[in-house]
Amino acid sequence: MPPFNVVALPGDKKVTLTWQLPAIKDRATIFQYKIYGALPIGMAENVIASVPASADPVLEIAGLDNGETYDFYVTAVDLNKGESSYSYKVSAAPGEENAPPDPPQNLRLQFQR
Repeated sequence: MPPFNVVALPGDKKVTLTWQLPAIKDRATIFQYKIYGALPIGMAENVIASVPASADPVLEIAGLDNGETYDFYVTAVDLNKGESSYSYKVSAAPGEENAPPDPPQNLRLQFQR
């Protein structure tokens, strides 16, 4: 069973992937997670990283081009090197992180009866 609820959060020249672990009965045999990516979108998917099962289910992928869209998948690999199917695809386009807007000024509330 593949990891689920995969999320890709874009940042400045990076994407942070998070995912949820497969069902409890499958977790005991998981050795690692493989992250596949198409860099940029449309290119063949390649393994771009592995994350040990003992680590938190998160990976930051840095050195990406802002404005390009990247696709990612995650798989689970068991102790016998058997690999799950792909998680569903997630996509993200890194970009400069936006500062929050300035707070509003000179606001006036008017109540009508």
